[in-house]
Parts: sequence; structure tokens; C-alpha cells
Amino acid sequence: MGHKGSTRINGEPDEIIHASADKCPECNHELGSPIRMEKKTIFDIPPPQKIRVTEYDLDVYRCSNCGTEVGARHRDCPQTGDMGIYLLNYVTMLKYNLRGPVRGGAGIPHHQQQSQSEREGDQ
Repeated sequence: MGHKGSTRINGEPDEIIHASADKCPECNHELGSPIRMEKKTIFDIPPPQKIRVTEYDLDVYRCSNCGTEVGARHRDCPQTGDMGIYLLNYVTMLKYNLRGPVRGGAGIPHHQQQSQSEREGDQ
């Protein structure tokens, strides 16, 4: 059925579902044993999960010696943007595995998608 895709990754299926028919839809006659089995593999992603929202309360200090404002940092809080590393990885995986651009999809503003490659270096 069709040509073999040159960029498609074919792995072992996570689930195999068998479908059979008992009667002919035209005349309602019993069908008996099948003459062959055709395989159809469907690639899909699981339904979206609830986005986990984390708020970081980052203290800001003023140095009593030189007057410089110093902001506290947390290792899990990105220094730029507001997307976590797992969401960035997911968007990147979709972009490269589906071989297409990601533009304004999944509720992610375009300016955040552009800075995505810059952000990956923050982690």
C-alpha cells in the first residue's frame, strides 16, 4: 500500500489491535476465514497533558556596599522566557520529527519559539 517513506521512523508498535468482520455488508452472508490480513500502522501522540505552572518568587537584594541590585536565581528557573525545559524539548522534538516549522501552534507565541534555541543553552 503506497511507497515506503524515506524519512519515517518505523518502530515496534506499542499496541496491536486486530479487527475482523463476520458478515458481508452487501448481502449479510457469513464470511468465514479471511483470505489475507492487511497491516495499517498509525502514528499518533498522546493527548496533551495539563501544563504544569510553577511560579518562582525570586528575591532581589541591594548590596549595602556598592548599591548593586542582585536577583536571586533558582537552577530550575530559566533566565529568559517563560517556557520550561520539558516544553521546549517537546516543541523541538515536534519540529524536527515532523520535519516542519512550528509557527504559533500549541498556544506558544512566535517570539518565544524564535528564542527557543537560545534558551536551550540556559539549562
